[in-house]
Amino acid sequence: MSLPKKTPAPVTLRQSADEAFATILLHNFQYLKQYEPVAYKGESIRGVHQVRVSYRRMRSAVKNFRRALPRELTDPMAGEMKWFSRELGPARDLDVFLDEVLEPLSGKLEPSAGEAKLKELIQKERESAYNRVRSAIGSKRYRRFCHDFEIWVKESGWRKRASGKQKKVMDTPIKKYAAKELERRFVRFVAFGKKRQEMDDDQLHRLRIQGKEIRYACEFFTPIFGAQSIQSFVNKMKGVQSILGTVHDMAVMPEMLDRIAEKAQDDDVTAYIKAIVESRTSARDELMAQLERDWRSLAGARRPWKR
Repeated sequence: MSLPKKTPAPVTLRQSADEAFATILLHNFQYLKQYEPVAYKGESIRGVHQVRVSYRRMRSAVKNFRRALPRELTDPMAGEMKWFSRELGPARDLDVFLDEVLEPLSGKLEPSAGEAKLKELIQKERESAYNRVRSAIGSKRYRRFCHDFEIWVKESGWRKRASGKQKKVMDTPIKKYAAKELERRFVRFVAFGKKRQEMDDDQLHRLRIQGKEIRYACEFFTPIFGAQSIQSFVNKMKGVQSILGTVHDMAVMPEMLDRIAEKAQDDDVTAYIKAIVESRTSARDELMAQLERDWRSLAGARRPWKR
């Protein structure tokens, strides 16, 4: 089966904020439904990843259009999306660890016996995590959410309880709404990031999330502001996000590995895990220096919505 490629939601300049919101949600929902069978089988790491990212995008869309939406309707929907993403989280974390940490380090650390044993343990953990994925996808709770959510989007269900002020925002031309929202978010992001070198891991993670939501918003509005200018900006954002993502992985990885080491009760595994953590954390200073270079490039970049 050929896997679908990600394309921007077909938002148009003629749409209102309300219409664009529905277009973005439905486009991402239909995309993730194509990846659900892939996630269920677990044969490709793209399955769980694409489903989780799609739900993140939809939650981000809710945040980006929050001024136009009644919270009593959107909060429960966003809560269900967050629950499902959380169910898929352990499988994704293990996929990333195997693909982006263990494989690049293969044959480079000692003790070599610890590497083979750890891989076997991680694979067992992965099997358990994918059982959790299959349980979530097959649950009545998830099927009910998907059914209700699709109807809600197609019928613009949020309008039923919207206030007069919210309906006025909904009717705003999408280009005007998007430009204002992107500028507001980017200014807040840059202001929050001024003390990035002094931030602890939790604060850097918050900075990363803010940047990710701006990137998703840019991608939502690609047809509005032009693919070339949006892509140039998004690439700079990806550079910053990639570094912040690696720093976050460094922060949370020891806890996951300690849990596995405790189960294993094996000196080779414990020693190999220690070597992995040391090899990763030693690169943190270099990453933070790269963050400075990429941050300056992003902060001074031409914003597509400011033309």
